[in-house]
Amino acid sequence: MPFLALPNEIVLQISKFQSPPDLNSLLKTSRRFAALLKPELIDAACCAAYSNYGKRAILELLLKNRRVMVDSCDLNRRTALGVAAESGNEKIVELLLDAGADVDWVDECGLTPLLVASGEGHDRIVQLLLYNDANINWADHGGRTSLHIAAAYGHEGVVKVLL
Repeated sequence: MPFLALPNEIVLQISKFQSPPDLNSLLKTSRRFAALLKPELIDAACCAAYSNYGKRAILELLLKNRRVMVDSCDLNRRTALGVAAESGNEKIVELLLDAGADVDWVDECGLTPLLVASGEGHDRIVQLLLYNDANINWADHGGRTSLHIAAAYGHEGVVKVLL
């Protein structure tokens, strides 16, 4: 059965698994698809935008209205700064640092945001943390510093920043 002959319900189900560019291409193939898929394309584009920018906007709103404590931690004693440093989210790290997040907070594994960012190879995050006076000499429970961790994982850019 040709794709154009599929019932609307099946086309809509298939569209949920398509990226915005793919949906846009489908939308251009026929007037029926244009009418059917336009809302799906808008939803997909909004979801993609949220994943890139929505978290930052929500955090900005929470910080602005003082609805969040920047150094709150999860069950593993990880703060939002530690999680953002691990994921490499530069904008979130900047927001949290500007809000006064503790740059040297230690989680239950003995890791600071600097150690985590060094292990993940996020050289720009490492620069931000050092600029905000992160303790470059802090060692985890195994005695490894940020430099040891970055070198062990082969993160040349981070090693250069730390030296």
